[in-house]
Amino acid sequence: MIKEIENIYDLINLVERRPELYIGDARISSLRIFLDGYQFSATVHNIEKEQVFPPFWYFHEWAMHKYGWGESTAGWKNIILEENQNDEELALKKCFELLKEFRTLKPISIKRSKLNQTNIKFHHSENCKIKRCIDPVRQLTEPLYENADEIFIVQFSHDFGFSIFVKLNDESIGFNWRERFKTNKEAVTKSETLFGESLKWEYLTGDLLSWGNLIIKENNTANKT
Repeated sequence: MIKEIENIYDLINLVERRPELYIGDARISSLRIFLDGYQFSATVHNIEKEQVFPPFWYFHEWAMHKYGWGESTAGWKNIILEENQNDEELALKKCFELLKEFRTLKPISIKRSKLNQTNIKFHHSENCKIKRCIDPVRQLTEPLYENADEIFIVQFSHDFGFSIFVKLNDESIGFNWRERFKTNKEAVTKSETLFGESLKWEYLTGDLLSWGNLIIKENNTANKT
C-alpha cells in the first residue's frame, strides 16, 4: 500500500525504491519528466500539497552550487547528467544522493523588516529603480510589489548564501530565487534598493525551520520547475 504523498519528496522517495515501476526505467531524464508531470497536474487541478523547506525549485541552484557551474539555467537534470558522463542511470543514482544532501539544507538565520509607509513610498517612487515593465514600447513600468508588507533575508546552511523574500498579500514570494547573495551585506543592499535605506531589521528566534516553511512557498508564477 502506498502511503499518502504529502509533498514532492515523499514521491521521490517512492520512486527511488522502485524506479522501473514508477518511471519506467532508471534514467534521470525519466525522473525529470515524471516530476514535471506531477507538478503540472497539481497546478492544473489546483491541488495544494504541503510545502516544506527546502522548496524543490531550489534544487536547480543546489546542483549548480555542488558542481561549480556559473548558472542554473540548464536545470538540475542536465547539470547532473553532464557531470556524470551523460550516463543516465549513473546520473539518477547521483541525483538521489544529491537530493538527500539537499534535504539537509536549512535556514541558519532569518531577519525581517516590517515595511512602513516610508518604505512603501520609496518602492512606488522613481527612486526605486527595480520596476516591472508593463509596456516596453511606451516604456511604462509599475512597482514590483503592489502590496508588500514585510521583507525577509534568509541565510542558508552549507555555504548556500542568502536570499530575499517579500511578504505580499499573505504570501511569501522570492524576489528572485535564482539570485542568491554571498554575504548579508549584499542582501541588505538589494533590499534597500527595493525599499530604501530606512529598513529596520529584527532577527527571528525559535524554530527557524518552521519559520522557513512559513516564509518560503512554491510560487507557480515565479518558479522554474
